[in-house]
Amino acid sequence: MNQTFYNGLSGLLSQQYTIDTLGDNIANINTVGFKRNNIPSFSTIFSSALANSSNGPVESQKGNGSKVAAITTDIKQGAFQPSESPLDIAIDGIGWFGVKDRNNNLLFTRNGALTFDANRNLVDSSGNILTGKMANNITTENGEIDPNTDKPRKISKLNPAIATMERGTVANQTGIALPKDMIIPAEPTKNVFLGGNLGVVASKLVFNEATQTTEVVTPDVERKFRIEVIAKNDNKNTLEVTFTAQKPQPELGTAWDITATIKDKNLNTIDTQTGTAIFDHFGGLTQSQLPAIDNEGTPITINLGKDFSGLISNVGKDVQPEIKKDGIAAGNLSGYSFNDNGQILATFDTGRSSLVAQVAIYQFANDAGLQRIGANHFQTTSNSGQAIFFDSNELGARIRGNSLENSNVELNKALTELIVAQRSFDANTKSITTGDDLLKNALQMDAR
Repeated sequence: MNQTFYNGLSGLLSQQYTIDTLGDNIANINTVGFKRNNIPSFSTIFSSALANSSNGPVESQKGNGSKVAAITTDIKQGAFQPSESPLDIAIDGIGWFGVKDRNNNLLFTRNGALTFDANRNLVDSSGNILTGKMANNITTENGEIDPNTDKPRKISKLNPAIATMERGTVANQTGIALPKDMIIPAEPTKNVFLGGNLGVVASKLVFNEATQTTEVVTPDVERKFRIEVIAKNDNKNTLEVTFTAQKPQPELGTAWDITATIKDKNLNTIDTQTGTAIFDHFGGLTQSQLPAIDNEGTPITINLGKDFSGLISNVGKDVQPEIKKDGIAAGNLSGYSFNDNGQILATFDTGRSSLVAQVAIYQFANDAGLQRIGANHFQTTSNSGQAIFFDSNELGARIRGNSLENSNVELNKALTELIVAQRSFDANTKSITTGDDLLKNALQMDAR
């Protein structure tokens, strides 16, 4: 009968583990990225042989209670919720974020609620630094003297802007730090395209009384294009292209002299180039010659088109002048965002953007083998194996920006399991009280 007490007690302890586990799951139902614990699995403590049955058809044994064999982690995907923070991200698929604690230990989590610390490191809610690979295209230079500190201000510059980057290996992942303010240098203007209709030059016959001869007189005709161009130092200069009708004009078609001049904001001339443009009698451009013009160290090529694809010169309706150019002014940082591949993009107020970092997404041979260490973090064990990357450069999972992964605890299921565990706990208490009643009855038996 004494064994009844021990069996019931072991059952109470086992069911208490179940209740504790379910209570922890329910308590973390709103914890971002939380992975629920499965109900503990149990095993018998040991069995006792009732008799030597080596020659019998079956074994005669009785059990001696239960114990917790394992409590495993359910790594099933949680639901996603939208977030207004551009730094909130979630993993849609298999994988873990890696973060480094103050002791430089690499921990793993599904909690993608990120923010910046005082050093502009991307950190989780515990202050651990998110790991990944920097693009190494951000430099820091000294700027103007800060009157408050008498020290030069630090200016972060992006150079160059990139659209692709490699993820690297597990071993070379580092903390991700991003500046609060950053400048993207100007892309100087290198190409200008001009289109439109210059019109025709209407020469006329004029009688010269002095010489008593008839002469062909070409009127003064001039067309101008003014274009703002960007220099490599972000100066905004003016390119003026002037077309002047040649005198005399050819018998068929039209001919223009070209003068291209670049001036700075103070109207100082930087460079001047000259050339010609010849059009046939239909107005199509047949020949043009104009050297590249210097824009503070960057040559600009002026393209007039060909035939009827650019500038024309005929009596047709006026064609709206068409000017195309490249070059973008320097810009200031607007913010950061994440793409589906976990790459961090810096966007600027000029509309340009560039990759600056890649968030690392780690995989394991056995995710369920990771050890829970608190604060929604896990660490590797011999059961999980070491962190790995998939062989390809793809992450193996999609990153959702402006999103967070909810806990994967299902409240209705957890409450149902809690009721079952409570009933099991009550049943084990009943076995103890039943054993107690039997012992009392035995003690009260008349020994006669």
